[in-house]
Amino acid sequence: MFSVVPPSRAYRGVMDQICSAILAGQLKVGDKLDRERELAQQFGVSRPTVREAVRILRHAGVLRVRRGPGGGLFVVRDTMPHDLLNTAISQGRRDIEDLFEARRAVEGQVVELAAKRASREDLEFLAQALQDFTSGPLNQMRFVAADTRFHLGIARAAKNVRLYKIMETLMKELVVAFEMIPSFPDAFESGRASLALVLDALTAGDPIAARRAMESHHSHSYAAVDDYYTRDATT
Repeated sequence: MFSVVPPSRAYRGVMDQICSAILAGQLKVGDKLDRERELAQQFGVSRPTVREAVRILRHAGVLRVRRGPGGGLFVVRDTMPHDLLNTAISQGRRDIEDLFEARRAVEGQVVELAAKRASREDLEFLAQALQDFTSGPLNQMRFVAADTRFHLGIARAAKNVRLYKIMETLMKELVVAFEMIPSFPDAFESGRASLALVLDALTAGDPIAARRAMESHHSHSYAAVDDYYTRDATT
């Protein structure tokens, strides 16, 4: 799951990878991380470096240490505080439009590849991510977390590491964008419904239908953001 991080500000690289794994659903709330020594080996860093990354993530409420038998380091949050996301995006309307334009350009190709390459396990992961939208009361934080897992699950199903990294960067920035915009509950159901159509096309192995369904989802998502900025400009 984790890879060696460069020596410059190595603790930051450790944090970023743990945060990315949580956002992608590879680490879930309740999951236990490996011991400090094992994490240090996986990241190719010293144990004090891992300790510093863990300290910051614990302070942010992302990780928690449980004592006693069966204890250890556990994930306790599946969304990231803004200052932990490795992005410097400002949240003006032009920035959001740029983000959606970039995602539309990249994800259309990604979802076509996923329709051709998704395994049964990939489809099961996406179905579970979609189920997360309806497994309890849906607020903005839970919507953004489930939406992120779904989109990164598609990127993983495309089986292209470089495209995955591009999508990971875009989704990190979109998480910041959505969490800084006041709640838009009317968009939750339309977003979930449009993603269900994407999953139907992926399950059918139909690249053209998958791209069309994703384009429709992008339109629904941006319409909600556009509505927020329009209302904000008139108040």
